[in-house]
Amino acid sequence: MKPNLEALRAEIPTAVESRGMANFFGRSRHYEGPVMEWNVTRAPDYQEFLQVAQSLAVKVIVFHSEEFAEALVEAALEDLEEIEMPLEERREFESKLREFRSYHGFTSRVELSFIHDGAMYSFDLATDWFDEFEQLSTELEAFLEETDENDEPSIGGYFSRN
Repeated sequence: MKPNLEALRAEIPTAVESRGMANFFGRSRHYEGPVMEWNVTRAPDYQEFLQVAQSLAVKVIVFHSEEFAEALVEAALEDLEEIEMPLEERREFESKLREFRSYHGFTSRVELSFIHDGAMYSFDLATDWFDEFEQLSTELEAFLEETDENDEPSIGGYFSRN
């Protein structure tokens, strides 16, 4: 079985409610004010994050989870087609990207967040394979931007017999 966060996704709502807080099933959040990110490397247990929220008398936890879709792989492969790079490097990228198709439908990320005293506190946990996919996608974006910068604008189509 390939690692995913499905079990966590299923248990979080119950854990939130058991602490007397309400679940708000929302989207990934972008907050204009200060954002305090939980260090999931040092403390990967979401229960500790919920304990902090409970001690601050937080009433609502925003819960978001992401299911990996094959469409993300297809979009990355389309981007790859537009990039100028050596054939061997292209094949390596393509091979790595195609491997991610097997994760279709898996939970790739869970996010918990709350607002307290004008700051957003967030817990964001992703699978290792999703982090790897995002890293590859970031590399592709950089190649794509570099390719776009190298494209020189043309004034083609003009012909004069003067």
